[in-house]
Amino acid sequence: MRLEVTATIDRPVVDVFGGTPGLFAGEIPRISDFFDSSNSDSWICPHDLFDVWGDEDYINYLGRMADQKNLILFNRGDFAKHFCHPNVISLQTSIEPGFRCLKHRTIVVPYNVRIMTPFTLRVYTPNPVISFMGYVPKLTFGRYFRSFWPLPPKPIKRNGALIRRQGLKKVSTFPQSKVTPRSEYSGTYKAHGEKTDLRVSYEDSLINSDFVFCPRGDGNMSQRFYEAISAGRTPIVPDSDMLFPQLAKDYLSDSIIQVDSLSTELHDSVMRFWRKLTEDSYAEHQRRLEKLFKEDLSYAQYMTKLFNSKIEELNKFTV
Repeated sequence: MRLEVTATIDRPVVDVFGGTPGLFAGEIPRISDFFDSSNSDSWICPHDLFDVWGDEDYINYLGRMADQKNLILFNRGDFAKHFCHPNVISLQTSIEPGFRCLKHRTIVVPYNVRIMTPFTLRVYTPNPVISFMGYVPKLTFGRYFRSFWPLPPKPIKRNGALIRRQGLKKVSTFPQSKVTPRSEYSGTYKAHGEKTDLRVSYEDSLINSDFVFCPRGDGNMSQRFYEAISAGRTPIVPDSDMLFPQLAKDYLSDSIIQVDSLSTELHDSVMRFWRKLTEDSYAEHQRRLEKLFKEDLSYAQYMTKLFNSKIEELNKFTV
């Protein structure tokens, strides 16, 4: 596709326009290669929708641009905004349960995470190692309120703190489990600049595991999911109506573990998956996960494939 950039205002620009990349981010794609203001078929906004949402004049301006032709919006916050217009294409890292907007096209894109290096193969053993290291927030009134409002039918699937706590109780019953809950979010600049040991211990935990418990956070997806795959580790994903990037959907359905009930299915699902493997097939499984990340699920690769497509071909990306 050929892109024309909308007007820029005094707000942060997204990473692909030279903005600050996320913490522990990977390669940034070069979408400037697709800019062509003289022959464009789509507008693209250089700001994340979350950052401009309160600017009524700019939002109205984007609406006028969408009236002319397709408008691509970066909408990658934990709680996506809904710019409901038939010509809008919303690039989101997740879709909140019950909040899918059917009035614009939505494309789930991966989080931009740094691949876990060096790549090391785990050896198959009778009892796999299952890990989780990370932030487990308190169950505050605000979190309960947010999970009920405005769609009461989704109170559990929309409560990341509750899903994490339920899942970790079950994960802890595995013979070879390594669960390290933290009371603070360790993916912050403070953790990077002042407490680098938090990130080092997190990466060590992930690399030295066979399965990684990957529940949702505040958003209905987690960076941990992509980091685990990049290391060749198998994610365990409790059901919270997650929607995965379309290009990898078919392979992911056979290569990760999704459980509907944390209380009754987790142990059986993991061991059923594990007992089908052998030493050779487990090594191949890890290599395929790493390859899947490098070729399809890394942010740079996915976005490059997206913008290399013709505007008429976007249905293969759209959820």
